[in-house]
Amino acid sequence: MTITQMPEGQLNDVRRFYDLIKSDEGIIECFFINPDGKNITRYYEDKEKFIKDVVSFNLKGFTCYAGIQPRRRDFLGSNKASTKEDIVALRFLYIDIDPNIPGDEKINATDEEKKHCLNTATHIQGVLTEIKEYQEPILTDSGNGNWLLMPIPEIPTNDENRSEIDARLKAWGSEIKKKFENEYITIDSSVFELRRITKIPGTKIFNKPDQPDRPQRISGIISEEFPEKSRMNF
Repeated sequence: MTITQMPEGQLNDVRRFYDLIKSDEGIIECFFINPDGKNITRYYEDKEKFIKDVVSFNLKGFTCYAGIQPRRRDFLGSNKASTKEDIVALRFLYIDIDPNIPGDEKINATDEEKKHCLNTATHIQGVLTEIKEYQEPILTDSGNGNWLLMPIPEIPTNDENRSEIDARLKAWGSEIKKKFENEYITIDSSVFELRRITKIPGTKIFNKPDQPDRPQRISGIISEEFPEKSRMNF
């Protein structure tokens, strides 16, 4: 499998995502999971190696995930999954918007259900952009819904402040969920933790069955530009 087998538009999203989440504070953790449940953990600080592996695993049918916040540098070369104690900085606030599918969360969204996610995401974008502390959030397509990513000035985490930062992140997320969740979408409360992972834009999502009206889709970055870091007192 070579990177030339992935369409250029998808490949560009993989590249852009690496540039977005890379950090001088630590390294990137990735998970590659196939429909049979096989789970492979890898760590990266080299862009070309990251791109090559993501493309290779995705073309083999693995759904590709990456941690949003940087991990400890001494995990490089390890295949052991991190814990929240291994997160070295908070760099992003983030919101995960999924369709409200009654009775079964193990199926993909229809086009109509997915449209509700995008409508909510763009509404939240507008509301947060009007608040002076926020730049316009980065909008991505998760394949089944939408993510909003907000870069903030990095807050290094350590044993002294990690619990406080974790609690503040959860409190911020709880307010977002209370304010914006509606009958058509859910805002995933599990994302408001330091270790949270997201699907890698540009890759196809295989974790739910492919059905005619609920197809497997390709994730992507919708925002054309990445904003400056939001200046806020998180």
